[in-house]
Amino acid sequence: MVIRFSKKTRICAISIAMFLVGFSLLRIHLRVKTTMIGYEIGRVKKEELELKERNGELNMLLAKVSSLKYLKMMIQTKDLSPVVLQNQVALK
Repeated sequence: MVIRFSKKTRICAISIAMFLVGFSLLRIHLRVKTTMIGYEIGRVKKEELELKERNGELNMLLAKVSSLKYLKMMIQTKDLSPVVLQNQVALK
């Protein structure tokens, strides 16, 4: 026994099937896109952490090198005199 559907029913079924396939492809695309954005966020956060650590190290080094006590010690121990280069004080 073969069941025959009307043309209207077949068109409706095909339309629903096409909609479901399109919707499934859209969900897959969005899921992949979300995953890729997540990886990018992780990479940028790691880079941000590394830059913050480097910034802290450089700030500590700057504080050390620019401290008056350190500069006086460097001048006394190595007989260095300050030299001005492009609006910055440098040691010979």
